[in-house]
This record gives sequence, C-alpha cells and structure tokens, in this order.
Amino acid sequence: MRPAVAAAPGVNDDPLVVPLLHGPEFNLALARRLQCWQFSVILHSLTAIICIWKDNHTTPPRYFGPAILLVGSIMQLALLLWCYPLIEDVFTIGMNICLGCWFYVLVAFTDVVYFKNSHISITLEILLIFFTVCMHALRFVSQDLFIFSRVRFSIALAGCIPGGLALFDLFSKADTALLSSKTDDKVLDLIIDGHILLKISTIIGALFRLLDMMFITIAVIGDVANYLQGKLQEFFN
Repeated sequence: MRPAVAAAPGVNDDPLVVPLLHGPEFNLALARRLQCWQFSVILHSLTAIICIWKDNHTTPPRYFGPAILLVGSIMQLALLLWCYPLIEDVFTIGMNICLGCWFYVLVAFTDVVYFKNSHISITLEILLIFFTVCMHALRFVSQDLFIFSRVRFSIALAGCIPGGLALFDLFSKADTALLSSKTDDKVLDLIIDGHILLKISTIIGALFRLLDMMFITIAVIGDVANYLQGKLQEFFN
C-alpha cells in the first residue's frame, strides 16, 4: 500500500481526467497552469494535423486523435478563460501570445505553401517535437498527485499505443536499410518522405505516457514525481 503524499499547493482533486467539468472549482494558480497546458495542446494538435496531412500515405483514422484533442482543448481553454480571465498584465501577456501565434502562422504558412516538396518541409515536424515536450511538461505540472486509478492507467496505456506503432514503423526493414546507407541524399529523403521526425514526436509522447504508468504503479518513483511536481508548482505560482 502506497504511503500518503501531501498535496502540493494549488492542486485540485482531479483536474486531469475531465478538466472541462471542474473549471469553476480551480484556484487561480491552477487555472493559469491549465490554461498554459491547454494552449500547448492546441498548438501540438494543430501541428500534428498539418504534418499528417502532408504525409502522402496518410489515412483518415490518423486524424481522429489530434482532431479530438484540438476540439476538446479549445473548449477547455475557452471555459478556463471565461472563468479566469487574464486580468494580470493583460497587455504584456496579450503581446506575447500574439507574437507567438504570429510566428507559428508564418512558419506553418511557409512550410505548407512554399516548401512542401523540399527539405525545409520538416520545420513543423521539428516544432512538433518541441510542442510534444512542452505539452507533457505542462501537463505534469498541472495535474494532481500520481495516485493509481484504472482510468488514469487506461489513459496512459492508450497513449503508449501510437508510440509503439511509430517505433515499429521507424525500424521497418525499408527504413532501416536507408538509414544504414552511406548516401546522404537517401537518408535525407527518408527523413523528409518518411516523416521520421513526426514518428519521433509520437514516440516521445508515448515515453511520457510510459512514465505516467510508472509514476502511478511504482510507489517510490511516484513519490519522487509528486515531490518534484510540488516544487515546480511552487515555481509556477
């Protein structure tokens, strides 16, 4: 039986599972962290959709996951902004958000319109790796304590599946043969046409979900994660 761990400041009972239904109960610090998390999910999901669209071998089911996350995150962010508007230094926060969004729009527009068939088309996939790490780091700070539950374990397990498929695809015989080739052009073509960076971002996301499974099932690791989470929450407060 796992020892009880004291809740970190600003932690709600269970915002991770259904944050949309618990928005009005959050305190201000937790609401701010959740807003940052949901905003990062929106950028990640939108980037993933564009990257999947540029894959010549894409299939409709591949859009389902990012599309559901995109719609859900927009709804959750809208609710959080409605309940907890940005009242502290609105001008500075608004300018940072506008500049960040403008930079993203320029990169996405350039990637899709001008460099669709060149090596610069991997720009969004590089950003996707960054968004993946940022999204899961913010999720780590925003959620509550790592306590075992079937729902959380099922979510973490389901999140590992796409990474396993991407890992299998990444190390397929054809890709491995090209990667082991000494011809730089073939390796570059594989990175571009095979969307290697897109697969890597999927694998990184699965590794974070694997960590979730370890945090909620292994007591010692979970206690360390809860302690680290509390310190990071104090920093974000």
